[in-house]
Amino acid sequence: IAKKVGNGITHDGVIVTSGGRFAIFSAILSILKPGEEVISIDPAWPAYREFVDFAGGKIKTLETTLEEKWTPDIRQLDAMISEHTKVIILNYPNNPTGKVLDEKHITKIISLAKDNGLYMISDEVYSDYAFKRFTSLTHYKYDKSIVVSSFSKSCAMTGFRVGYGIAKKEIISKMARFQAIALTSVAEPMQYAALSAI
Repeated sequence: IAKKVGNGITHDGVIVTSGGRFAIFSAILSILKPGEEVISIDPAWPAYREFVDFAGGKIKTLETTLEEKWTPDIRQLDAMISEHTKVIILNYPNNPTGKVLDEKHITKIISLAKDNGLYMISDEVYSDYAFKRFTSLTHYKYDKSIVVSSFSKSCAMTGFRVGYGIAKKEIISKMARFQAIALTSVAEPMQYAALSAI
């Protein structure tokens, strides 16, 4: 996975998880404390809210509209950030709209995250389904980013439950401990299947 993704990623910056869902879940549980806030850009996968609720956090949603081509308002996003905000979740290419956010907007969001010391979780499960240029968050080398993907869509392995997370070593270590407690690991035959798919 590290070789496939590139951008300077090494093996200790990758965790293989039981599906992309568990990668996001373990990331949120690893960095979010009760009472802290997460900002999600809607429309969004409903599980983000479920994960944050489970962790005892609070989710804020930045609404986007068809009329505005599903583009988030950066000024509105800035105004939503408070002293309790911990994470911004991105999902591009977006499920369900298919929106791909351009580099100008991604750069502005990263700048906001840096200025406020926020984590960014980028759900990139649909990255191989983009009909326009898509740049992974790994490209920007933001040290508080967690990129999540899965073999379900890109390799037609839905049901095999093989996903992965990419982050700095310290975050991956926390996610690994959480996964070990919850379910030990991804089944070995499924990991070999994913390796063959790569």
